[in-house]
Formats: sequence, C-alpha cells, structure tokens
Amino acid sequence: MEWELRIILGVLGAAVVGYVAYDGWRRSQKGKQKSSIPEMRNSRDVSEARDNGGFDMDGIGEVRVKKLGERESDFATNHQTENSATESLVATRDDPITVTSQQDSFSAMEEEPVDPDVEPELIFSVTLLAPEEGFAGEKLLQLLIERGCRFGDMNIFHRYKSPQATNKKYFSIANAFEPGTFDVQTMANETFKGISFFMGVPGSYEPDTAYQTMVDTARALKDEFGGKLMDSSRSVFTDQTRQHELEQIKEYKRRQLTQS
Repeated sequence: MEWELRIILGVLGAAVVGYVAYDGWRRSQKGKQKSSIPEMRNSRDVSEARDNGGFDMDGIGEVRVKKLGERESDFATNHQTENSATESLVATRDDPITVTSQQDSFSAMEEEPVDPDVEPELIFSVTLLAPEEGFAGEKLLQLLIERGCRFGDMNIFHRYKSPQATNKKYFSIANAFEPGTFDVQTMANETFKGISFFMGVPGSYEPDTAYQTMVDTARALKDEFGGKLMDSSRSVFTDQTRQHELEQIKEYKRRQLTQS
C-alpha cells in the first residue's frame, strides 16, 4: 500500500503541470480559426517536437514525476483513514472483462493473488484530463461503480477481478489533483479536473488482463465525458503506447517463468 501512496503523490505533480499546460493551450485556441493538428503517434515524436518553452504540439509540458523513494509524511498522515462508505459502494454487477486476443505460452498459467505490499518492478498509469467543465462527480461515481470499481483503501477506488474478490486487485483510480483522494459523502456535488488509473507489476492480479481492463475503463470514461488521455510520460495516450506496455508486461512474465 505504501508504493500506491508514492504513485499518487507522483501523479498529482504530473497531472497539475500537465493540466495547466493543457488548459493554457486550450484557452489560447479560443477566438482563433480551427486548425488541423497532427496527432502525435508516440512519445519519441512528442519529445522531439517540443518548443523552447518545453511544450509539445498539444500544449503539454514536460513533467518531473516524483521518484518512488520520495515520501511526504503530511500526505500520508492525512489520507490513511478508511471510509465507512466502502461496503455500500460495491458494484451491483460484474462487467465482463476484455482480454487481449494475443496468446502466449504462459497465458493459461494459473495465478495466485499478489501481496498488495510488494514493491512493483513496473508501474503503468493513464490519466484522463477533463474538458473545461470538469467531470460531474455524481456521474463519475455512477460510472465507476458500473465499471466494477469500488471505494476502499486510501480513500480511492479500486477495480478487482470481481467486486467480491478483494484479494485479486487489477488497478486503482485516484483523483489526479489535490488532495488525490475522494470523499464519497460529497463527491456527487463536486467536479473533478482529472482522474488517474494506475497499477503495478508485480502487484496486480493477472497483469496483462488488468492492464487491458484499465485502458478499456479509461477509454470508456473518455467516451462519456470527453477530455484527453495521457500516458505516464504526459504524452497523448495512443494504441502504440498500449501495445508497448503490454509487451513489457509479457516480457516480465517470461522472465518469471524462466527464473522459476
């Protein structure tokens, strides 16, 4: 759980700077004729196309994400309490999970639940930045529950293999802006500038399935709300990003089979 706190802290800093840059670019477009901007296809293109101010063609600036070793005791003190509303927010249905069609020799391998406190070797995150009006809290809460997520540890949402299988976590969802957490008692009356999905390997159950489910969930919310999907490097999230990160997970699993 400690590594999750460090990820949230890193996501907060990255999302704030990314959103400021994104919002500045969006405002600068008002009153101008609509122009066609080619979509960046990978993070290398983005890094090579930054201007002298460090901004890319989408107006997203470079961000320094906190290192995993860094800690902020004040944040940890304020956000370790559990919320009593956890059990009331269990999803009423278990949505089918989209699994990648690619099959490897290890795909049928039976997996055991992973220790939630294990330090991950790989970390993946996707941040959904809201359009100007923000995400309506009531609708966001409803959609998260419909997608099988539930409120829990650290006052954030978690997606499990099923809402009842709390020892088989796929990924977590945090508020991308301060305080990084959610208050389900007031959430319906709030708006949010962005949310971040994240998972670790090891740490997530069925990591390849978990990753694809995380991406599908982020894309589903984007379809509902609009906004922009960003990867962990603050570049626009593309299908090439998804394929590359899935390959990283598969390579990790191959190494584990070789070592066993």
